[in-house]
Amino acid sequence: MPTRRADPPRLLHHHDPAVRDDCPVSSTTPTRSPRARTIDAEPDAPRRGLRGLRRRTGRTDDGSGRGARTQQVVAAVGVVVQTVVLPLVVVAVVVGAVLVASPPSSGSGWGRTAQVTGAVWLAAQGVPLVTGGVTLTIVPLGVTALSLLVGYRAARRTLRPSALPLLLAVVLYTGVVAGASLLTTAVAPGAVWRGAVGAALLAATAFTLGSSASGRGPTVGERALAAQDAVLRRVRWIGAPWFDGLRRGFVAGLVAVLLLVAVAGLLVVVWAVSGRSTVADVLRLLDPGVVGGGVLAVAQLALVPNLVAWAAAWVVGPGFGIGTDSLYATTAHVEGALPALPVVGVLPGAGWTNDVSVLAPLVVVVLGVVAGGFLWRSHAYAGGTSWSGLVVSVVVAAATAGLLVVGLEGLANGAAGPGVLVQVGADAWRTGAWAAAEVGVGVVLAVGWRLLGIGPWLRRTLGRQPA
Repeated sequence: MPTRRADPPRLLHHHDPAVRDDCPVSSTTPTRSPRARTIDAEPDAPRRGLRGLRRRTGRTDDGSGRGARTQQVVAAVGVVVQTVVLPLVVVAVVVGAVLVASPPSSGSGWGRTAQVTGAVWLAAQGVPLVTGGVTLTIVPLGVTALSLLVGYRAARRTLRPSALPLLLAVVLYTGVVAGASLLTTAVAPGAVWRGAVGAALLAATAFTLGSSASGRGPTVGERALAAQDAVLRRVRWIGAPWFDGLRRGFVAGLVAVLLLVAVAGLLVVVWAVSGRSTVADVLRLLDPGVVGGGVLAVAQLALVPNLVAWAAAWVVGPGFGIGTDSLYATTAHVEGALPALPVVGVLPGAGWTNDVSVLAPLVVVVLGVVAGGFLWRSHAYAGGTSWSGLVVSVVVAAATAGLLVVGLEGLANGAAGPGVLVQVGADAWRTGAWAAAEVGVGVVLAVGWRLLGIGPWLRRTLGRQPA
């Protein structure tokens, strides 16, 4: 009998009607543009929602059984213990060294060290303190950043991104701060609730970000997309373009503020280098010795994030003040009575107020242009958007930048002592309004540049010019 020639194998695709669900032959997925936003889902798994996301990625964040819940509780307690103890140890070492280097009359026993350590740690949670009849409300953001970092690292190692351990860890940390505030006599009367709110925000931020980065469950971005899909299914009048505009505008505003903080950090470094002679003069006046000088410098690191926030206000335009009778801005420089501390040398001198410094707000506009380019690329990556979604994203980007600057300046401001030092920092709402306007202008310029096609028009125009 004549042999029948075997048919050559053919590549099967998902769109081939000959492919059945029970076909044992493997198939190749069609090539998809890198700008495509959607991903292919399994036939038996829903495409949207957090539950479908868990099935597609093969990750789950919910433990089942009594043993798993016990492990989650133990992990939450361990994270809280690390977040409380490690920053306290660091602060205690610095405070103890400062008290040892101080004159004997100031008191340097273990009790004094523990008291000052607890007060500094509570101040980092936003608890107002009373000393010498003066209420201190300024927050040492360096210690706050240390607590955030420790909480993030601890949650990333041990905490699962599920509701039970996260809620338990936040409640335990808030309870520890509230209990310590009630037991400390230096806390201002009726101010325990402020420490509880600050501790809850700190713990929720650190533990949520840390557990989401642990790889044991969906990330923050995946959860945001799942939440968006869930809201759109229930509130249909919002519309996907509007919701996409809200989310992408928030991210663009966050990018602008992060860039502003980076610029302000570089500016503080420049101020510190230019004012090193003033720092040396203050150290000679104080004469703390080699050990005391080093410890004093380390202790002032707790205020470096505050200086960065004030430098951001200087770049934005309104400036800041160290006391009620001083102003450090690009358009004015008024120095008041300042304490004899090395940190005074980091403040900008009178030479920083000139005809060039008044152009500093243009830097924020440039940062807004960068954020606007990021916003446009995010919309293009999603396959484009409607006019309404684009307008919403531009407005939300400017508003987000302004509100974040308001929060940053509000955290860095406060009362640092008696007299003129009852008000230290920048006007938070004024600085936020300036930042929102400047970032908004930059975002509009970037988006308008792309919409009008100015870049390709310039390239065509310049290409026609004779060499």
